[in-house]
Amino acid sequence: MAQSAEDLMHVPPPAAGLPHTGTLAIHRRTFTRADFQNFAALSGDHNPLHADDSYASAAGYGAVVVPLHLSAAPLSALVGMALPGRRALYMGHSLAALRPVLFDRPITYSARVAAASEAAGALDLRVLAIQDGEVAFDARVQVRCRDEPAAAIDPQRWPAKPWPLVDPPVTPTVVVTGASGVIAGTTALRLAERGHSLLLQTRAPGPGLATLVDRAHRLGVGVTVVEADIGTPAGLDAFVDALSRLDGPPRLFHCAAAPLEAAFAHQVAVSFPPLQAAWDRLRTQALVHQDGRFLFLGSSAQIEHPAGMEAYTAAKQAASGLLDGIGRRYGDFGVVAGTLAPGRVDTAYSRLLPPGPTPPLQPEEVARVAADWISAALPPTPGLQVLYPGGGPQPVAPSSARAAPSEGGTDRGLPDKRQAPVPASPGLSPIAQAIAEHLGLPSGSDHTRAALGVTAGWDSFRQIQLVLAMEEQFGVRLSSADVESAKTLTGLAQAIQRAMAGRP
Repeated sequence: MAQSAEDLMHVPPPAAGLPHTGTLAIHRRTFTRADFQNFAALSGDHNPLHADDSYASAAGYGAVVVPLHLSAAPLSALVGMALPGRRALYMGHSLAALRPVLFDRPITYSARVAAASEAAGALDLRVLAIQDGEVAFDARVQVRCRDEPAAAIDPQRWPAKPWPLVDPPVTPTVVVTGASGVIAGTTALRLAERGHSLLLQTRAPGPGLATLVDRAHRLGVGVTVVEADIGTPAGLDAFVDALSRLDGPPRLFHCAAAPLEAAFAHQVAVSFPPLQAAWDRLRTQALVHQDGRFLFLGSSAQIEHPAGMEAYTAAKQAASGLLDGIGRRYGDFGVVAGTLAPGRVDTAYSRLLPPGPTPPLQPEEVARVAADWISAALPPTPGLQVLYPGGGPQPVAPSSARAAPSEGGTDRGLPDKRQAPVPASPGLSPIAQAIAEHLGLPSGSDHTRAALGVTAGWDSFRQIQLVLAMEEQFGVRLSSADVESAKTLTGLAQAIQRAMAGRP
């Protein structure tokens, strides 16, 4: 059941000690011009960009904008009221403003634990401020969790976490289009076996879909069937209306396809507009959860370009291009978008084609890869992946991804073999070298004596950031004793080495 509270906190189990990595707190707020007057009285900021419509319009903003530090004020509430609550000690933050925040429009703040260290008693939070479906600012907040005072405290007046808490679904609902098809139906069943509830779209339900629904119910998962032709405006509206009733991090597998012999306009109508409409409906939801997965069933025809299949191939490319753009623009915010492009699959759809030189894939092979992509614990590989018999999915770089040559004559993003490698600092192990790089110490110099309170910029706040970053980079958790003793560069490197040696 959807929560009616405005403030939600998602706590993956187990929830002991500090909030775990992935814990999510959500807060909603709308700023008014009266809020600015109060802010101006406190801060002394009376810039007309925040109060004079004519000035703001002439400056190119169209309307007065909320001061950045006013829009960032809820960062304090997110920390002090939820992550971690009243034990919080706000250490600092970095903030990137990405677009203006406007008055009288709601803002959703999404705070997610990016890293947590029980030993250091520290959290690193990623906070997005979202307005009108776009990220207005992106912040990283560092927090320490202090000990509670020995004196008694009135829990009614000062609750530990005043904001309501709710556990997120471990297996979010997955939307599958074209669910009467063999690949879509087989994938949906695999997802149901993993505990995912399903929203299944179909143009014409058949016996196979009824069997799928029955088996899913026997597995104890919920199923919603939307009978709609998403290649038509009315059917697309019905599909989008069903999406509006979902909550939690969105998952979509778009398999619906027009008949192979259909005209180009019909091919595109079934593949592109439903994907665009689904993204428009689910975009804010994905950004709020900092988690969304959108997969399209493409075809190896996008790589091979067979003669006589131009309309089919172009329609597939259009939908893949849409997801590629979504991934590029929103990938930094936890949204993963990709296309699975299998070779010939043994289905009635592909049996219309002449036989190929190799045996076809079985629907189960494609379904297994798709289900893994959608439900894997770790973020899947974005972009286009091709799947042929006898192998796993292989990423394919789109031809448009290759950048123009740089002035040096090499492709941007590719290593320039003529460039000399960055010299390592003498006397440092690879782990110590990583610590030095995180601290921004100059390469090639002797840093064996670098230490907390001795090396410029390495203070207690930087120590918290350093411990969190190194635990995440090397996949370890340091003990309190390790953190207490690791106040030199070599000491921290040795603590990390011991933790790595003790991993299972």
